[in-house]
Amino acid sequence: MTSGPPLVVLGSVFLPVEVLDPLVGALRDRGHDSSSVEPGAATSPEVLDAYVDGVRRSSTPVVLAHSNAGNYVPGLVNRAPIAGAVFLDAALPPFEGGAYRVVPARLAEGVAGSAEHGLLPAWTRWWSPDDVRPLFPDEQTFRRVDAACPRVPARYLETVVEAPAGWAERLPSGYLALSGAYETEIGRARTAGWPVSRLDRGHLAVLSAPGDVADAVDALLLRLSL
Repeated sequence: MTSGPPLVVLGSVFLPVEVLDPLVGALRDRGHDSSSVEPGAATSPEVLDAYVDGVRRSSTPVVLAHSNAGNYVPGLVNRAPIAGAVFLDAALPPFEGGAYRVVPARLAEGVAGSAEHGLLPAWTRWWSPDDVRPLFPDEQTFRRVDAACPRVPARYLETVVEAPAGWAERLPSGYLALSGAYETEIGRARTAGWPVSRLDRGHLAVLSAPGDVADAVDALLLRLSL
């Protein structure tokens, strides 16, 4: 059985917790005390509060931040005891700290026009079906996740949060790329000397290939001595 600190998987504000369940199960199969956090909120302070509450339920865990959740890892440093972080195909805040947008401007501009009554469409509807369906293992899973995706307020696209200076120096961290969507982040992580791994199984590999992701996480934790 694997030993080490508990693992808390932080889910994106745009995706339902069902996306994380397979990875949490795979991590438990490998001997980890694992849980997940769905932010379920509409503003950045509420999102961070939800992550803090989830992390505090465990004893000094390593956080595994998927996708948009990566934006909030620096905010945890001063508010919850965490042993380290693994960014899973995730946004990577500036190492020097300071303010930054939680949704890149180009993506925000592309999505904002599809809002209805102040709400964004489900994340699964942001792109064409040909681009989205291959991320899912089957049609049934796609339909289940599509129905459960939260309708996030469009104002969230303009959200700016702030990272404390020096957060990365205080937090042992690694990066696990699941797709080709975060090449800039991968390069920054490598330049900073972080351990980096590539899986290339798709952004939702936490759902479609959870065993492979869990094995890759284990390997990164070993490299981080966590």
